[in-house]
Formats: sequence, C-alpha cells, structure tokens
Amino acid sequence: MENPVVQTKITPELEANKIADSLLLPDDYISDWQEKGLEKQAESYEAVMRICRAIQDAGGRALLVGGAVRDLLLSKEVKDFDIEVFGVEAEKLEDILRPFGKVMTVGKSFGVLKVSINRTIDIDVSLPRRDSKKGSRHADFSVATDPFMAISEAARRRDFTINAILADPLTGKIVDPFHGVDDLQSKTLRVVDEETFVDDPLRVLRAMQFVGRFELVVDEHSRSLMTSMADSLKHLSKERVYEEWRKLLLKSEHPSLGLQAGMDLGVFEKLHPEFAPLITTTQDPEKHPEGNVWEHTKLAVDEMSYVARREKLVEQEMWPLMLAALCHDLGKAETTTEKNGRTTAHGHEVFSTGLAKVFLDSISVDKNTEAKVLALVRQHMRPLYLHQEKLQANEIKDSVFRRLAKDAAPSNIRELALLSEADQRASFEVNQDQIRELSNWLVERAKQLGVDRQVAPELMTGKDFLDMGFTPGPEIGKLIQLSSQLRDARGFSREDIIQNLFSVKTSIEAIEVLEKLLINN
Repeated sequence: MENPVVQTKITPELEANKIADSLLLPDDYISDWQEKGLEKQAESYEAVMRICRAIQDAGGRALLVGGAVRDLLLSKEVKDFDIEVFGVEAEKLEDILRPFGKVMTVGKSFGVLKVSINRTIDIDVSLPRRDSKKGSRHADFSVATDPFMAISEAARRRDFTINAILADPLTGKIVDPFHGVDDLQSKTLRVVDEETFVDDPLRVLRAMQFVGRFELVVDEHSRSLMTSMADSLKHLSKERVYEEWRKLLLKSEHPSLGLQAGMDLGVFEKLHPEFAPLITTTQDPEKHPEGNVWEHTKLAVDEMSYVARREKLVEQEMWPLMLAALCHDLGKAETTTEKNGRTTAHGHEVFSTGLAKVFLDSISVDKNTEAKVLALVRQHMRPLYLHQEKLQANEIKDSVFRRLAKDAAPSNIRELALLSEADQRASFEVNQDQIRELSNWLVERAKQLGVDRQVAPELMTGKDFLDMGFTPGPEIGKLIQLSSQLRDARGFSREDIIQNLFSVKTSIEAIEVLEKLLINN
C-alpha cells in the first residue's frame, strides 16, 4: 500500500534549518520569492507548475523530488527543480514536454529529460527507475525505468531520507515514505536503503558535506554502514570528489562539522592521509588553547567561512581562501618540536605548501586556484609577523609591503590578510576586534601603495631604459628586475634609478651600477 500523504507547511518567517509546521500554497511561494528578489526561482517554479499541470491533464502525476523539496522545507534558496513523473510512458512524456521548450535527452538510459525554457531555465524531468550496480566505476550501472512504479519504491534508490521526500507543487502536499521530515526536524542523517546505498561510494562524501551544510548528526547504523565502505572510496574519480569538497567548503556555515564527519567515516584515512597526523600533533597551549592542530584547522575553516561571508565574497574569491584555511598548517606534523617546555613548529609553512599541493592534486583543483592556494599557505605567517612589529611600534617600510605583494602572487595582500585573520581568530584568546583592526591596517597600508589586490608593478619598464639610450637585448630584463629589487629592498624610486644611471653608457655598465647599489645600500 502506498504511504499516506503527509501535509506540512513552510512560513517565510521561520529561520533556516527549522522545519515549518505547514506548507505554503504555490502562489504564496512565488509572491514570497518575488518580494525577496528571487525572481529566477519564482519563474522556475511557475514553469514547474505548468509542466506538472500538463502531466496531470494527461493522466499522470508529477512530483518535485530531491534537494528542492529538502531546501523548501528548510526555507533555503532552491537552485534546481527536479520533477519525477508517474503514470506516463517515456514517449508520451516527451510529447507533453515539447511545447514548453527545447527537450534534450541527458540520460536516455536513465530516463532523464532536460527542458530548456527561453534558454534561461533548465528543469530535469525523469521517470522512476531501478538501478543495479555492475562494476566499480560510476557509470557501471544497469537502469530500468518504470513509470508505473510505486512512489515509495522509486524513492528507495535515494541516498538519505532527507533527499527521499517528494512534493506536489500543485497542491503543496508532500509524500514522505521514509520519514525524512522527521529526520530534518531532529537533524539526523539516515540512509534510506543499505542495499542500494553501497552501490555508490561517493555517498560517503555526500554525507560529509550534508553534515557540514545542514549541521546534521549521522545515525549509528548509517555511520557503521558508511565506515564499512571506506575502502571503495579509492574507486572515485577526482572530479567527483572535487564537487563534494566545493559544496562542503562553500555552502556550509560550519564546515568543521563535515570535516569531523569525514574523519570519523574514513574519508581522510583513505583519500587524504596527509590530514590524519594533525590529530596527534600538539600545539603550545598558551598560543593555541583550542588544542591539537586538527582542532585548530577545523576552527580556522569555520572562521574563514565567517570572514568570507562578512566580506561578501563571491564563490570564486572564497574557494581558494577556504582551501588555504584547510591546508595552512598541514606541515606542523613534520615540524613540531618540544624544547624547554615549549612547543614550536618553525618553518611549518614550507612543509604545509608541499602537502597542500598533494591534497589539491588529489581533487584536481585547477592550476590557477592551486597557485593562489599554495602562495597563501606559504605566506600565511607573514601578516602575523607584521602585526607583531606594528604592536611593538616598529617602523615598517613600504618596501616590505611591495615584497609581500610579489610573494603572495597570484593571490594578493587583501586575501592573505583575510586568511591570517581567520587563522588568528582560531588561535589566540585575544580581542576579536583587535584582530580585525590589525587586518584592516594591513590592507589599508597596502592599499595606499596600490598593492592590496594586485602584484606590485615593476618600477621601470623596458621602454624607460630604451628612452635612456640603452641598446635592446636581454640585459634590459635584468635592469628591470634590479630596479624593482632596489625599490623593494632599499626604497628606491624611479627617479633614483634614473639619476644613478644618468651618465652610464651601456647596459652591462648599468647592471653593474645597480648591483653595487643593491649590495652597498
């Protein structure tokens, strides 16, 4: 017998992560989103209702499935609406959808059609199906669609109960065969069916990011099942692992919850073993009262998430910072020593950079992002040293900031300051306002010099030296390099360089003059 329909209602006043007592009618959803400026979401939902009404008129039933229902229940913004259709065969379904826009088959064997409406809205429409695992690869599945399958049976192939809730967008009623609403209410992550769950080991990583994003607790039976799947994680492609890391680090307010879940479920042991030693790596209790390096890392990632949201960073800006916060102290396991009762990790940033590259390569991070992350990790202690100099009222020359801008490239001083702030917020029992003040000081000082967001430009150009009468050739590049070094190390201006080379005739001679100035000043 089909599970009974359970009716619930969401109200816009309820805070995120709280399950509402009842479900708004569709028109209320649309007007509420329009008031909040979510026009694209409202337009997509209107399209969903039109499609569902057409399917109903044709004798079928269309239900929203998966993450869209979960996010509606949590009063979260919905990015994608997916529809599952019961009672309509594949050929007839395609005919029903064609008037709404371009219909593309994105997975014919999976029974999935994509409807593209005005080139701005894409809605996936699928038929109920049964999946059967045939091999270790992601594509090694046999799939059988069945439009007359019972709703509860169709939902059984879903990974977690919170993703196995269905909703009728025309009436607001939901069907909840595996009590996913109850699990959302109690913040529990529970496997739907252990026989189908084990078919895809990526679901263990999905558990990790769901715990972080929705602040859930994995129930004991599900935890045991996922832990037993740890060995199969090695079959996952790097690209699929990458997507789960992006969701965890970019969509979670407290990604540390997901990180700890990953450690508990064996994700780090099997895929990223460079993190495991952090648990047993101690820190100076005066500077790091939070505990070992793993505890500090989790706090730093949470603080980086907070700082990024406070600064209203877009995902492209946030991504390298979150990765850098995750990796910034990986080298402490190699460099931590205890002497005279003090725990230190001198030079850990160098080792951290190498281990960060190992992690980034294991999830196929693009080269541009990797370069930014490695620069941030390598330089993450520099702002702290500058802060200490400032607090001691020591003069800090402009050249220090210019040199730091170059060393931080292709990242920049502003991003480095934000990472340092997150690191310090997770490290020291000091006034948080003071940490923010020091971060602002670093950025403002760099901004005054024009190096807060970009690498400091070369002091002299090739044209400058050619205008001074020097012959074109490889020596010009050396002159450009030396002039910038003199600016960064000795505070030379463009006019200082020109004055010192005023009577010099050849490029070779000019190089000798600048090299002597660099050594003697």
